[in-house]
Amino acid sequence: MRIGILAYGENALPNGLLERLRSDDIDTIFAEPIGSLEMAKAEAERLGRADCDTVVVALGSGYAPRHLALSALFLPVPFLLLPAEHTDATPAEQWLRELRIFFATPSIPAPLSLELLAEEIRRWTQENERRERDRGIEWVRQLYGKRIRFVTETPPNPVLWMRQFGIFPVESDEPADTTWTAPTPADAVLLSLLKTLGGIDPIQYSPPTPAPNTESYTWASLVQQGDQFHCQCALSPAPLWYGVPGNHLGAIRAACEALDIPHFTP
Repeated sequence: MRIGILAYGENALPNGLLERLRSDDIDTIFAEPIGSLEMAKAEAERLGRADCDTVVVALGSGYAPRHLALSALFLPVPFLLLPAEHTDATPAEQWLRELRIFFATPSIPAPLSLELLAEEIRRWTQENERRERDRGIEWVRQLYGKRIRFVTETPPNPVLWMRQFGIFPVESDEPADTTWTAPTPADAVLLSLLKTLGGIDPIQYSPPTPAPNTESYTWASLVQQGDQFHCQCALSPAPLWYGVPGNHLGAIRAACEALDIPHFTP
């Protein structure tokens, strides 16, 4: 695993964090502290060229949200937002959400524990390793231009589905590359992605049946509301979610980002 670290403001990086990560055999690249827009762009591009899996963005006192926003535009990988104690990350989060940029904020009990922080960074990086994210992006690439026959309770809107997913819904009597069967067209798309990632047909959690006893599963839901799609994914099931073995959160997130679909983990 390779992690890049960008620091903004004063005292952004907890003392000992770099040493703690490196002691876990995590390849860590520390960029110069960001003090200008030019540095924000240059250091983000440098970490991109360094083939990092993820980037830790450390916020200290007096950081400039616009510097972070500019860096985020040039980071080709997801990043973990790490505000120092007594540092308000809200302005930075607002900038990033307006730019529709994917990030996460760790939930670390106060006062900050170096052990917990290092573990959170390791977990986040494992979930979003480049090779796993590439699997989600590759699924999107293979999807593009396919002629799909949907066997669903309601037919998909051809114009919307061509625009959102790059696929061509066809009638039952027309030639098709494949057939998708599911309760809804959105379920059909999600089942295709999960089967590609997990290698088996996904299972569904359907209350009042007890939740399946499946450790190390990834669960997800894709919902269509009008012309918009929204995805949720997690390592624990929720009602009517589909799941497959393995941790594929990074791949699902990458696929959603490639398709410009908002997503979050509850």
